[in-house]
Amino acid sequence: MSTTKANFLTSAVLAPLLFLSLGCGSSGQTASTVRDAFIKSGGTCSNSDGPATTTTVSRKVPTYPIVESINCGEKEASITVYKSEDDAKKAQYFSNSLVDGVSLSIGSEETEFYGIFVGSAYIYLPRDAYTESEAQQIADEMGGSFHSSFDVDFQNGVFEEIASKSANGGMTETADGCVASELMSNDAVSIAFDTKGEEDADGDALFSAFCVLKALDAPDYIFDSVMRTRALDGRIEESWGTFRASWSYHPDSGMNMTILFEG
Repeated sequence: MSTTKANFLTSAVLAPLLFLSLGCGSSGQTASTVRDAFIKSGGTCSNSDGPATTTTVSRKVPTYPIVESINCGEKEASITVYKSEDDAKKAQYFSNSLVDGVSLSIGSEETEFYGIFVGSAYIYLPRDAYTESEAQQIADEMGGSFHSSFDVDFQNGVFEEIASKSANGGMTETADGCVASELMSNDAVSIAFDTKGEEDADGDALFSAFCVLKALDAPDYIFDSVMRTRALDGRIEESWGTFRASWSYHPDSGMNMTILFEG
């Protein structure tokens, strides 16, 4: 994927998601003080005097308990303060899954970026603005923890934490974070997608299905199998961990996929 396309996907999808809010609250941190510490530690923030903001959004998009946020400027850092450190990690995890889902649905590679957690604050750093060593140094100066979007250990740790506190393996949290809550079954153990086709313009978004697979830690070969599925292949089924996915595809009607938690 070209750098231009990667930057567009990240800016258009990930950064706005980090500003979604359920309402105001208090986490003991403010976006302004985190911004000041970020600049002091070597970060760049053109919006050095602008006020922090909160935003209320529709329930049709994933929402997180944000206290306030600051966008430093085009192709610069985004700073978001959540109600807790746990909320910050969950928000990053599902936002990353959503961006990956968008990338995969249009046949592009996943976008890499850097992030810093400082208590309940999360700082998103575009990869073309900072090297990994620069981002790591800023994190160290701020006393925060650094990760990249391709940090498998970090992603797995967040998923395991979410799943361990969930009765359905994290399906409910994943459905919300991947804009698929309305597609979940009444017993909350499955999510069904019927995507758009050549003769079905009102279908579900393919990126949402890929986001769910990503968030539930589906192995890469499943994505490859989904993208290669033909109408004559019939219905295909794959399992991993405590989850199972089955799907079929026809160019006229799109893809029909069900993702099930088996416990």
